[in-house]
Amino acid sequence: MLCTANSPLCPGEGESELGVDFPHAVQVAKIVRHRTQRKTGKRSRGTVYVITDLTSRRASPERLAKIVRSQWTIENRPFCP
Repeated sequence: MLCTANSPLCPGEGESELGVDFPHAVQVAKIVRHRTQRKTGKRSRGTVYVITDLTSRRASPERLAKIVRSQWTIENRPFCP
């Protein structure tokens, strides 16, 4: 789900146009991640939220996904051989 300012998709209108208490927020995205551990086969699901001041012209949903993936790679680099 992706919310942008003036979007009817955004629930909880109140704190700001996007329903979040971040004064410069322009977009809010919900990302649900599914993963399976290779060794055990155990499945898990996690939800993260992205809040950005980038407009939809500067950061489409595809670009936001690329930014999030690149951050995940940076965070996990010390753990990967």
